Amino acid sequence: MKKALFLLTFVFGALIVLADTPDQSLPEEVNLTVSYVDPTTDIGEPFPRSPVMIPRVAIADHDLYFITPCTGCTLCVVNNQSNVCYSCTISDTCEVLTLPSSLQGTFELQIILGNLCFSGTINL
Repeated sequence: MKKALFLLTFVFGALIVLADTPDQSLPEEVNLTVSYVDPTTDIGEPFPRSPVMIPRVAIADHDLYFITPCTGCTLCVVNNQSNVCYSCTISDTCEVLTLPSSLQGTFELQIILGNLCFSGTINL
């Protein structure tokens, strides 16, 4: 009985300590907006006739977490001078993507699918 009471007290104490400890690495969802890349150019894909689901992405430190799949999309990280600092194609197995640690500051995250560009601001 004493062992069970001690164990129970220890577990509750540990939970209280963990609850009071702030975790800086919790992913924060990125608010993305949608726009056309360039509707005057023909890149071989027609405009969608049905509503398009905006991808859901979260970020913690330099890790991007894809809440919804973004298979085949092009991911770009653009600085405030409109220069592409990082670019890659998202594979079908990608759930977490680590951005280079050399990227520091505020950037625009772009996820491009055909003529659509989903963009939002991230801080690294």
